[in-house]
Amino acid sequence: MEDLMTGRYAFGANQLHIMRALDEIIDMLKNDYGMKVDETKERLKADSSQKSECPFCAKKVVDVDMHVSQSHPKEWKRYADNDKVMNRLQGKVRCSGCGSFLKSTKGHDEKCPETLL
Repeated sequence: MEDLMTGRYAFGANQLHIMRALDEIIDMLKNDYGMKVDETKERLKADSSQKSECPFCAKKVVDVDMHVSQSHPKEWKRYADNDKVMNRLQGKVRCSGCGSFLKSTKGHDEKCPETLL
């Protein structure tokens, strides 16, 4: 368990280091080369017409299958009994830990925080 926590800390520290390095590069491009760099990033959100309503909590989500699998794991069995759901998920495996759908669990078990604990 301690190794896992150390790994998470190291990953976070590396992320911070990379973000700082990118900030320095952006500053250099602006100051030394006069490039205009947009400070704000536009976040792409799905159009409401692309969202469906969750049958359990009525929340509008893009991927209902994934939402139910991850947010309502106790209801998953009842939801998955529907033939339409099973046709959409044909050929995919559901991770019992995090609820993600995968073509293969190979390699996922090593990364999934729920299966590591």
